[in-house]
Amino acid sequence: MKVNNVLATVAVTDFEKSETWYGRLLGRPADRHPAPSCAEWQVAEGATIQVLQTDAFTDNKDRSGWGSVALVVDSLDDVLAGLKAREVPAEPVEVVPGFVKSSAVKDPDGNVFTFVESISGDT
Repeated sequence: MKVNNVLATVAVTDFEKSETWYGRLLGRPADRHPAPSCAEWQVAEGATIQVLQTDAFTDNKDRSGWGSVALVVDSLDDVLAGLKAREVPAEPVEVVPGFVKSSAVKDPDGNVFTFVESISGDT
């Protein structure tokens, strides 16, 4: 199987509030608005985070707050400094010795974004 792109969709209850929050989290406004109550940030080549209000889902209104996305970064310290400057609180750094260090952030609905830095030399 060849995959060309990855789209991580995060369900939220208040689109306007969440779009502002994700702009702070990612350090910039959304790159695209492909539909009403939908914003997308291109975070890497072939990788997009999509924020979508839960009422856009016809099959399940209870999806918000259950999302989990991991973003592998070059420098967790740099990411955490940027989050602090943008007033986005992060959880304490967790370390798996010889493997990774990470820190998580929760959006207003409880969706979790974990920033991960490899400390083993592998990504």
